[in-house]
Amino acid sequence: PMMGRARGSVLVGRSAELGQLAGAVSAAERGSFQLVMIRGETGVGKTRLVQEVMRLAGERGFLRLSGRGIDLVGTGLPYGPLVEMLRPFAAPLAGDEPDTERASIAKQARRVFRGLRGRDRLQGRDQAAAFERFLNLLEIMATRQPLLLAIDDLQWADRSTLDLLGYLAQALSSLDPTELTLPSRRILLI
Repeated sequence: PMMGRARGSVLVGRSAELGQLAGAVSAAERGSFQLVMIRGETGVGKTRLVQEVMRLAGERGFLRLSGRGIDLVGTGLPYGPLVEMLRPFAAPLAGDEPDTERASIAKQARRVFRGLRGRDRLQGRDQAAAFERFLNLLEIMATRQPLLLAIDDLQWADRSTLDLLGYLAQALSSLDPTELTLPSRRILLI
């Protein structure tokens, strides 16, 4: 009975991993883009570990967005996990809100969402423009509030999603040591 109540609320045996992830949360909070890949066999607790990091990041004021790769027959759903992340922003704003910064972010998020949803793999200039719009949206959001972007079951993601994630990782990673911390880089991608 006691174990049943504690299940899901206490993370057991992952203190080293959680410590590393808490360090990544702190670094992202300071403005240093962080990319963390968690791998392991099915059932070892990867999702549970990410849920704990999402809780920790939420306590520290992060906006938490998540998506999931879907195991489909054939190719995966183009941009599926990323579209899922933006879905909360895709709904129209309630009422006649003034043109606030939040409304502006929501408008841009809806534009990016519409550009990715239901699309086949983008090519050439269309791809570059869509990737840059997604990056710009994340940077604007991160300037306002640190971001945690979590993608579960990445192994099921389609090639388009992987391309966009690679683009984000490259664009947000700085080779210039003078630019290690920027408000627009307050992003943790797990």
